[in-house]
Amino acid sequence: MRHRVLTTPYFFDEEANLINQLFELGLPCLHLRKPKATTAAVAQLLDAIDDKYHYQIILHQDHKLALEYDLLGVHLTEETRTEYIASHSLLEFRDTFAGFELGTAIHAVNMLHELPICFDYALVSPVFDSISKEGYTAQHHWQASDWQDLPFDIIGLGGMNMETIPLAKQRGFSEIALLGAVWSLPQQALQNYKKLCPILQEPTP
Repeated sequence: MRHRVLTTPYFFDEEANLINQLFELGLPCLHLRKPKATTAAVAQLLDAIDDKYHYQIILHQDHKLALEYDLLGVHLTEETRTEYIASHSLLEFRDTFAGFELGTAIHAVNMLHELPICFDYALVSPVFDSISKEGYTAQHHWQASDWQDLPFDIIGLGGMNMETIPLAKQRGFSEIALLGAVWSLPQQALQNYKKLCPILQEPTP
């Protein structure tokens, strides 16, 4: 099963070193998400991540850094996406990042079907009750019938762990995003990821 990992919203000691080691273990894609961080702090973290992995990183803010560091892609929050659509500047943004993967966050099924086709993926959440956000519970039974015939990839986020990943496969997800299951205890992130890998590699039922 394809997968990606989101960073914690906060910085912590040895974060870059752990990210490098996750990539060494085979992590396909990392979403760098630090919503309250300064541009300088995000750049500092990127500087500390081995540049051979930069092409596997999607950036959630300070998007121009994606151009500077030659990253994989950029991600728009629901709020930012709405602002770009309202100001008729989404296609201009897409042109600025031509050749980069472009994604966004979706939290309601109706919004999923209103999403412009210029996006490469939609991160839908929460699929299950969140591990990292207390009280952030699933309000919809996300499943493949929700996104049939849509021209972009669907990635499930929220509550993904050893018990729920097989359920996500049964619901038709071909790709998921991990957060709390990896970073709930940052010092155990590598062990957590290693435990999840066999489940991710199991064939879809």
